[in-house]
Amino acid sequence: MLIRVDEAKKIITPEIAARLAYCCASAFRDWFEEVSDKGRAVSSSRTKASFINDHMVHYAKTAFTNLTEAKLIPKYGRYQLLLKGRLLFKMKKLNHNLRPSNIPTKTVINFNAQLMPPKYDTQLRFSNMPDDITHLIAGYKEDSLKTGMSAFIICPDGKRNHWILPLDFTPLPSEVKSTTLTDSEPPSKPIKRIKPKVKVRNDSR
Repeated sequence: MLIRVDEAKKIITPEIAARLAYCCASAFRDWFEEVSDKGRAVSSSRTKASFINDHMVHYAKTAFTNLTEAKLIPKYGRYQLLLKGRLLFKMKKLNHNLRPSNIPTKTVINFNAQLMPPKYDTQLRFSNMPDDITHLIAGYKEDSLKTGMSAFIICPDGKRNHWILPLDFTPLPSEVKSTTLTDSEPPSKPIKRIKPKVKVRNDSR
């Protein structure tokens, strides 16, 4: 089910938006701080996207741990973020058209088409999960030099976007702190609060 952007903003509060932007910016920063110059030079764009995606999910586990309205759901080795039982997020790299960079598997096509019939993603359905869930993607778009990024939330509607919401890089909420994760391998460095040092664009172009 598609939610209007004005209704989505009532759920995606400035605090939630700041946490999502933090996950994108921190993961993007890690690629430059934790991977050597040689490592980046020989890595494919797919390797880079996979690295950043893994770190976005890791930061989400920290940023949303103490929020009662948020729930991280494991699915096929990945995590999706459920907000207030209404918005289901994936975290992805976005292309220049602000569309997710995915291999178009059946699961991806169904997610982008806002489909969740009984045979699709049944493990995500809980007894108290409503049927009017909207699928969203929180992601980043690289600049032309691949050294800066902008963050967005998009609402996919098949092969197009129903709406786009730019994410501003506001200060991280003070209660977001490092935590010890027990269900996955931590990054090589402890998570710490940062002020993202990336170029920020607040438009959807």
